Amino acid sequence: VASKQVGDFDITLGVGWGALRDETGADDAALSLDGLGLGGYVADNVYTDFNVNTRGESELNINLDVSDNVTVTGTVESDGDTGVGLFFKKDY
Repeated sequence: VASKQVGDFDITLGVGWGALRDETGADDAALSLDGLGLGGYVADNVYTDFNVNTRGESELNINLDVSDNVTVTGTVESDGDTGVGLFFKKDY
């Protein structure tokens, strides 16, 4: 890990995804110049993820695996938009 002083800011470089996952307890973690996303399983068949961007907009998604082929999803966004989806998948 390397640090560099830029003006009044101390910039830390080299923080790995494993460290971000370990510190947050998330199964998945993504950090970009536009925002942060964290996700993980809260039960064997329930996955949730939370995303926030640099404009302060956020989104929470929940995926419920009903069976190996059927998933129900739900989304809530910070602006009040919501969504529900039903997905069928088949491996060939």
